[in-house]
Amino acid sequence: MEYVLREIHEGCCGEHLGGIALARKAILAGFWWPTISQDSSRGVQACDGYSVREKDWVEELPSVLWAYRTIPRAPTRETLFNLVYGSEAVLPVKIGQTSARVESYLGDNDQSRAMELDLVEEKREQALIRMEAYRGRVMKSYNKRVRIRDFQIGDLVMKKVNTAGNVGKLEARWEGPLKITRKVSSRAY
Repeated sequence: MEYVLREIHEGCCGEHLGGIALARKAILAGFWWPTISQDSSRGVQACDGYSVREKDWVEELPSVLWAYRTIPRAPTRETLFNLVYGSEAVLPVKIGQTSARVESYLGDNDQSRAMELDLVEEKREQALIRMEAYRGRVMKSYNKRVRIRDFQIGDLVMKKVNTAGNVGKLEARWEGPLKITRKVSSRAY
């Protein structure tokens, strides 16, 4: 258990995750035990590299990319690795800690890989459908707060000032009043 958490947290592809994220990543990798959450928090607190990172960003980049490719995205519910290669990446912890997937690996698995690659297109289409549904939910949530207003020619309006850089709290954020003189298109004046 300790080996699994340490390898996921600070191993060759470790991302120095927080306690909850570390427990989640371990569960997604196929490991579980009753005290996984508590053990993850204790392991993170004991890690020297978590609180003080002295690595150069070049050295840190491979682990960041590994994390980005192997964590499921919210819109697709798939990892990027899975969408590209048709199967999940074998985490280094699964090689060190024997797992069914590593034990069942056949040296000559060209036929099973070809079958997985044939099915990857369907997986991508399903991910695209889930991503579009997610985009619709986000847009609906955002648009709940938008109030549509139509203006008439001759109405007076205020225009928000596009401020860049340091803006003092007493500076104007609006300019105007401006008079609507013509309607260019729907809601464009």
